[in-house]
Amino acid sequence: MRSDSEIAADPAFRDIFLEEQQEAFRQGSRGVTTDAAVHYVDWGFRLKEIPCRVHVFHGTEDCLPDRIWQEPCGTYPWLQTARSRR
Repeated sequence: MRSDSEIAADPAFRDIFLEEQQEAFRQGSRGVTTDAAVHYVDWGFRLKEIPCRVHVFHGTEDCLPDRIWQEPCGTYPWLQTARSRR
């Protein structure tokens, strides 16, 4: 596995990363700050405490949700991910 600094040194990665950051802020900072607020605050519950089935929909080229939901502590039997097309 490559380190973060090795990945960041890759010119192809840098180009994609910069393009994505520019797009994220293209319409201002509100969306980025809202995402950050949601990700980094305590929601008052743990994912394993969710008592019902949850469906997560994301784009066909977005593989990040699949990785996010596969935490080291195990999988969640109530979670179903589905890729949707635009």
